[in-house]
Amino acid sequence: MSSSFQTSFFRESTDELTTQILKKHASLGGKSALLVGISGIDASGKGTLASELKLQLSESGMHVAKLSVDDWLHPFSAGQIQIGDAFDFYKKGFRYTELFQQLILPLKNKQSVRLQSFKTHLISGRSHPYTWHFVNTDIILLEGIFLFRKNLRDYFDYKIWVDCSYETALSRALKRNQEGLSVDQLKKNYASIYFPAQEIHFAQDRPKSQVDTLIQNDTRTQKILTPHYQIVHDYAFAE
Repeated sequence: MSSSFQTSFFRESTDELTTQILKKHASLGGKSALLVGISGIDASGKGTLASELKLQLSESGMHVAKLSVDDWLHPFSAGQIQIGDAFDFYKKGFRYTELFQQLILPLKNKQSVRLQSFKTHLISGRSHPYTWHFVNTDIILLEGIFLFRKNLRDYFDYKIWVDCSYETALSRALKRNQEGLSVDQLKKNYASIYFPAQEIHFAQDRPKSQVDTLIQNDTRTQKILTPHYQIVHDYAFAE
C-alpha cells in the first residue's frame, strides 16, 4: 500500500474513531487527560494514524499531546541488538517504566507536565537531552509497539490496534528504512528480532483481545471493527 493511500484511508476512517474518543473524553468530566494507546506490529501504520487523529481532535478543540514509544528506546538496545535477541528486545528494548512514571501518568493525572529527560537515537545508541512540555492537555495519543502488555494496558482509557500482515509491514519498513541499514540487514533484523518479538507479545499478552477498536490496515477493503477483535492465531511461546 502506498503511503498516500494509507494516509487517505486514515483520514476517511478516523471520523468515527474521533467521535468515540471525544465521547470517552467527555465521560471523564475534565478530571484527567484521556490516554489513548495506538499499537500494532512494527511498520503497521501507528504513527500515521496518530498524526491523523491528532489533526482531527485538534480541529475539534482538544489540546492533544502526541507521543511515541520510539523516543524511549533503551540506550543498550539502539544499534546494539543482536540477531536472535527477540526476547530481550520485547522485555528490555524500551524504557516503559520511566516513560509511564515520569511522563505519561503525571500528564494524565495533572494534564500538564514539564520533564527534562533524554531521547536515544535508533542507530547510534547515543542519547541527547530533551524536554517534554505540555499544558492543559485533554487527550494523550501514545503510539508504539508492545503497549498493551499486561503491566501497562490498564493505564489506557482507550486502546486501538492497527492490524496488518508481516509481509505488508516489511514492505513499508524497507521503503522508509528509518534505521538506515542495508536491505539485507534490515530484512534480517525484522525476520529474527522485530517480528519474533511480536510473536512473543502475542503469546504473552494477547493484545488484540484487549482493544476497543481494531483498524485493518492491509488491503483496500479496510474497515474499523469495534468493539473487540477475536484472535485468529493462538501463538505458543515458552520462555
